[in-house]
Amino acid sequence: MNLTDSHCHLNAAEFSDDCDAVLERACLAGVRNFVVVGCDLATSIQAVKLAVHNENIHASIGFHPDAALDWNSESKSQLYSLARSHPDKVIAWGEAGLDFLRTDFPEEIQRRVFDEQIQAAIELDLPLIVHCRDLYGDILDLLERRGVSHGVLHCFTGSAEEALRAVNQGLIIGVGGIATFKKSETLRQTLKQVPIEKIILETDCPYLSPEGKRGRRNEPSFLSITAQILAPTFGLSVDDFAQVTTDNAKRLFKIP
Repeated sequence: MNLTDSHCHLNAAEFSDDCDAVLERACLAGVRNFVVVGCDLATSIQAVKLAVHNENIHASIGFHPDAALDWNSESKSQLYSLARSHPDKVIAWGEAGLDFLRTDFPEEIQRRVFDEQIQAAIELDLPLIVHCRDLYGDILDLLERRGVSHGVLHCFTGSAEEALRAVNQGLIIGVGGIATFKKSETLRQTLKQVPIEKIILETDCPYLSPEGKRGRRNEPSFLSITAQILAPTFGLSVDDFAQVTTDNAKRLFKIP
């Protein structure tokens, strides 16, 4: 099996004691490539450090909506420097986006910070990893106005209409543990309508463990469970599903 975890947080504190063992288990489970995603300056720096020291790891840098108040000209400059210093390892910008349900940060601040990060992705010619919580229409409107067609809607949970609008704009749909939950049959039927070449797999670890592992720390090795559960939705064998989604991720992020 050849899987790519297109969105993981191996830079999180939850992996500080056993990251090497986590990577070994992932390799045994068929996960060959990892995109480690930053959520603020510190985790973006750590993502790049992991990527530099691991052949199969690449990094995304950016500010999650929860970190919007820490975004400023200095942090922006440092992220630009990271991207330009490691062009072979920094392969995306994000995760960046909007989240009005979980965060207390004012809407106007989130919108300004997201807009500036969209501009950063455009200037650096990097795909954008988008965090969106029930604001798909709003975000798709913004991305369309800015001419962004190169990126992924991380942890997609929207409607079929929103998914098809996204792929028609050129975006990719990121699919993870939520889609495996027993209560997520509607989401699986939605994903079934998305062209397979527009689907990539992710764990979002240490969060959102798939069915059968819920309540435990998520890790990249669990991506094989997600692949096993979702492959029938697309009418593919697990190996074929893994390979197609890996090819999609490599094409999006320009991973060799």
